[in-house]
Amino acid sequence: WQPQPPRASYDWVVSNPPLHRGKARDDAMIKALITGAALRLKASGQLWLVTQRPIPVQHWFPRALPNPRIAWEDSRFRVWHAVKKA
Repeated sequence: WQPQPPRASYDWVVSNPPLHRGKARDDAMIKALITGAALRLKASGQLWLVTQRPIPVQHWFPRALPNPRIAWEDSRFRVWHAVKKA
């Protein structure tokens, strides 16, 4: 989020964030992505996120992005969708 103008706002944020630094899993990037999206999405803006299936992202969505849902999944990945409260 650092290179983005501080007041920039978006209708959609779509990401397949990196979760590994070397071999160790690092959840900081995905947590920052979800938090940043909640701050920068316009009212009714959408976050679409691809993650590995076992990553517990549903616990990281803030109140601004209530009720995240799994839009699609297979044995390895999930696509999460959340809409910012108006």
